[in-house]
Amino acid sequence: MAHQHPPDSGGDASDADASDAEAIIRSRHEPAAFADIFHRHFTAIHGYAARRLGTDAADDVAAETFLAAFRKRGRFDPARGTVATGTSCCWSRSRT
Repeated sequence: MAHQHPPDSGGDASDADASDAEAIIRSRHEPAAFADIFHRHFTAIHGYAARRLGTDAADDVAAETFLAAFRKRGRFDPARGTVATGTSCCWSRSRT
């Protein structure tokens, strides 16, 4: 399956973390705001999955990762940072 990788945004990591937190919090009331998270992190998550599981599985893992993060966004705590959803999806996939 062909896929397009959204561009990663540049910038300082702490700015990106704050911007991610704002997007996640905003997405609780405006679900479309979660697209910012997808666009910023798709390439890194897809690459991580591809290196561990192969390119074919990476599409599914990236989709599962963002779906899981979207569903859990109501539990996001900015004080704790982000969760390792991508790692969890890869780990689950590699055990099957």
